[in-house]
Amino acid sequence: KEANEATALERYLPAAIDHEVVRTAVRGAIAGGATVMGALMGKVVPQFKGKVDGAVISAIVKEELAALAAGR
Repeated sequence: KEANEATALERYLPAAIDHEVVRTAVRGAIAGGATVMGALMGKVVPQFKGKVDGAVISAIVKEELAALAAGR
């Protein structure tokens, strides 16, 4: 019963956004000059508000900042 309810409710949820789309936005913000966590979150979160969990965005930002610090 619960599986059927979940399936019925999923029709009303927004489509899931691929994490690579978020990663591309983060990289774009870095290229635009935002190189600290707060600035990046401020630029990226509004683009995905209500579509991607903030924790996911935060994790991607941290990964990209680590890659930037490592010189990649």
